[in-house]
Amino acid sequence: MEFMADNTAILQHYSHWDNFIRLWKLRARPDAPYLPEPWWGWHPASGEKLHSVVVNLSPGPGGKLQSQACISCALGCGISGLSYSAAMLCGALRAHLADTERWHHRLRYRPLMLALGLPEEHISPDTRHHLSIELAPYHSDSALLNQDYLTKSKDDVVEHTLCFAARASRLIENDRLNRIVIVRAAYSKIRGVAGDRISEPQNVCREIGTDKISFDIFHLIDEELSDVSFVCLSGAHNHLPSPKKLKEIIQYINIHQQTR
Repeated sequence: MEFMADNTAILQHYSHWDNFIRLWKLRARPDAPYLPEPWWGWHPASGEKLHSVVVNLSPGPGGKLQSQACISCALGCGISGLSYSAAMLCGALRAHLADTERWHHRLRYRPLMLALGLPEEHISPDTRHHLSIELAPYHSDSALLNQDYLTKSKDDVVEHTLCFAARASRLIENDRLNRIVIVRAAYSKIRGVAGDRISEPQNVCREIGTDKISFDIFHLIDEELSDVSFVCLSGAHNHLPSPKKLKEIIQYINIHQQTR
């Protein structure tokens, strides 16, 4: 029954973003020339198991394939075209934006699966088991567009990014990542948007041999979702830490959750 309740609740987030993309296709935001990318990967309607959830800061610059013209050719235009969810589910979006699919697999899903100890040959070759969610959804060459969104849409960011990620993480089928959201952004960035709707951070510093890792843990104040741990990580070139470090971080969070 809990799965069904969570599954029903999570669909509201997919519907929200489908409508967001529908309005973009109708040119409701002419200063955003590229298809927004609010989330990528897993959808509950696929029937696939979810293995991991990551929140990213934003999807970075756009390109020709994300333009209105190319998206209309690939997915149809206006209300007659595929919804964002439908395009992901049928594979049209993954095929059209193959570089994006490879990016989320190579830099988000695969490192987490390696950290869990999965052999390379047992890791799914695509993102059907992984969900990436963006704090700000716009592909843009300028930070101003996404900053404007974050400033004007704080309630939506909390509800349809952070709560979305939390609800999804509770559906993760493996015990070690269940109720864990990996965040590839600084805590201060999240706090600047969410304010007192998230907890103060717990900073953790640990040594692995000669290496050191540092990360922040926070939780949503929302009692319904307060059992989910958000783990803020940093690193070079927008990468996650190495699988060895991720393994240590996940082990720490598992203990942290048991003692809360």
